[in-house]
Amino acid sequence: MSDQHVHLEFVPLHGESFTIAYADDLAEFFFRANASASGEGSYDEWTLSAHDPNRITAGDITAVNRTMAARTAPKRWTSFTESVEDAGWLSALDLGWDLFAMPEGEWLRHGVQTRLGDAFKAVMGPYRGAAVATKVLHIKRPRLIPVCDSYVARTMCVQLWDSADWHSLLALVVHLRKQGRANAEGLRVIRERLRAAGFERTAVRILDALLWMHAGDSGPYAAFSAWLALQEERDRPTRP
Repeated sequence: MSDQHVHLEFVPLHGESFTIAYADDLAEFFFRANASASGEGSYDEWTLSAHDPNRITAGDITAVNRTMAARTAPKRWTSFTESVEDAGWLSALDLGWDLFAMPEGEWLRHGVQTRLGDAFKAVMGPYRGAAVATKVLHIKRPRLIPVCDSYVARTMCVQLWDSADWHSLLALVVHLRKQGRANAEGLRVIRERLRAAGFERTAVRILDALLWMHAGDSGPYAAFSAWLALQEERDRPTRP
């Protein structure tokens, strides 16, 4: 395999560090093959259309249920979807803020961590755990809030079972900021490759997709990862 491929290194919140090899190949495979990532009616298509950035709408709930396997009942979101006013905690998150690209000085000056905590606290509750909350919030702030479902949490060696535990979700997102910043160049290369292939995606979305695939132990993503591992083994130079 070519040395130009991207291999990303991650440190979970607990446990040993790990590598996602051929992350560029994996990312393109995901965004071509996953139902949430491409095609008419997909979650990513809805996210890219930028509907009502400061309100959670009924369309957002439909989008996460259609191809993101959220299975969240619309009635659990009526306090948000029936509101006729912008959500102050959402308006407080600037559309231009980027989880990985934002310099630390700006991050601290704008109190982004506190504002994210306010958003998670506002959205999470009974039947609205971290997974579905971040699937909805990513639509609103695709450069800032990653999807943190059970697979992503597992990869980072944390548990997000309590729907009221927004503190743990915030800790995970802050940690993902560190991981994204440490892998900024690799993610930039992957974004350029995806853009050339016709997929305009944020670095945050690319990272959560890669972490999601890494946690999977069955299905086409695991099979593709196993195939890449075989290529790596085959092409590794043998020692004399």
